[in-house]
Amino acid sequence: IDSLARWRESGEFDDRERACLGLQEAVVAGSVGDDVYSECARHFAHGEYVELALTAAAYVMVPRVLEALRVPLDEDILDHAPRLN
Repeated sequence: IDSLARWRESGEFDDRERACLGLQEAVVAGSVGDDVYSECARHFAHGEYVELALTAAAYVMVPRVLEALRVPLDEDILDHAPRLN
């Protein structure tokens, strides 16, 4: 888990895992470039790619829906700031 913040430089991940992490990062950023798509196509079947993209998109959707519905957050996580890079 500690290696995820520096997944590009970490030796913990193989090429397939890096392709997946690149896709997840791109989906969260809102822009999946041709380079990310091409790298994923080297490692995943189309159906697998769809599942990975949908999973990342679902996790991006959750906080947006919670905010739109005004779901109150627990006090202990109000100021949580995850380290993404």
